[in-house]
Amino acid sequence: MTQYIGYCLMFAGTCLLAAASLSTAGWVICVWRDREPDCEAPLAAATLTFTGAANAALGVALQERKP
Repeated sequence: MTQYIGYCLMFAGTCLLAAASLSTAGWVICVWRDREPDCEAPLAAATLTFTGAANAALGVALQERKP
């Protein structure tokens, strides 16, 4: 299992970076176009999906071994 820890951490970091990028880009586009309520729900769904994937990868990477 230790061979996958690095990959899981890289995946988690990539997912968190993608979630932050989506949130920031979506917010800037919505503010620029002045249509905030129209795109808030899809943006929240995408952000929650990437954040959930990152949390799952962190859970796999950082789980403790049972004695």
